[in-house]
Amino acid sequence: MSDGCKRRPDADAVAAARHVLENVLCMQSTDLLLILAEPSTLSIAQVFLRSADSEALDMLVAVLPAGAGATVRLPSDLERLMMERSAFLAVTERGFTHTAARRRACENGARGLTMPRGTLELLRSPAVSADYRAIARAGETLSRALDGTNTVVVRSATGTDLTFDVSGGRWFAERGLCDRPGDFGNLPGGEVSIAPVDAHGTLVVDGSINPLGLLEDPLELTIEDRRVVGIRGPRAGELLRFLESFGEGAFNVAEIGIGTNPRADVTGIIVKDEKSLGTVHVGFGNNSNMGGFSRATKVDVPVHIDGVVRSPVELWCDGCLVDPRLIFEEGR
Repeated sequence: MSDGCKRRPDADAVAAARHVLENVLCMQSTDLLLILAEPSTLSIAQVFLRSADSEALDMLVAVLPAGAGATVRLPSDLERLMMERSAFLAVTERGFTHTAARRRACENGARGLTMPRGTLELLRSPAVSADYRAIARAGETLSRALDGTNTVVVRSATGTDLTFDVSGGRWFAERGLCDRPGDFGNLPGGEVSIAPVDAHGTLVVDGSINPLGLLEDPLELTIEDRRVVGIRGPRAGELLRFLESFGEGAFNVAEIGIGTNPRADVTGIIVKDEKSLGTVHVGFGNNSNMGGFSRATKVDVPVHIDGVVRSPVELWCDGCLVDPRLIFEEGR
């Protein structure tokens, strides 16, 4: 363990970690928890270990060597170990959400959370300590309302006008709450999403997008046949080069997602930004390990990024205007 990992974590971070174990992962004394970390995130794993000092929990930390690429690839022996645990928590620099290992573990009954590019600042954020039972109810209500929808249109005052074909699919409610076998979510959690069958139009990302973070100037993406065919804006070249490094599959429109966490805000941390209540985000790249059900053709590429529309959006589903905030405000 590094010297940085041995430093005493602050009380707020420890309290937040305890909240996650008790009220998000809903850990019981019979659970076996595996924490996946990388050298850059080892201090976060230490906080979770300390938060459970007084609990009778079986917790094991596996430290992965730093590696290249946008996603974590587990060695076979570690993946077998993961299959034996009842819960997992991946606090990694690289992404683990959209991987086959994560999907197989959940299919085997493990429930778990991923916290890509996690920091102690993120752990202490209000979005992590939110009421996930309320978020779970809201997400399930919204996903049920959207199931059976054929067409989704997203419009914003900044120029987004994007149409998705989502016919034949079931939306995934990322409840944040992981209290049932096979449950999965990000930390912080709270979104409803689906992999579109098709997409076309204009997306103006005026919030954040990984790997660029918070944007000072919007990026305009032109989409045809579920593929990004043009990027405009001051940082368009950076995004283009990043996507090109993963090949054609990275230009795939992988997801449309709707944030359902009322305590999340947009600050440039994508895993939190995309959960902000009322925002819409569009994912690109890998769509092969998403939750829910979609008729979309699968694209398996080792990258998944999300662009967040920060400005107020209109979300039209089969011609009906949908406002996710009303679920919290009015329960409908």
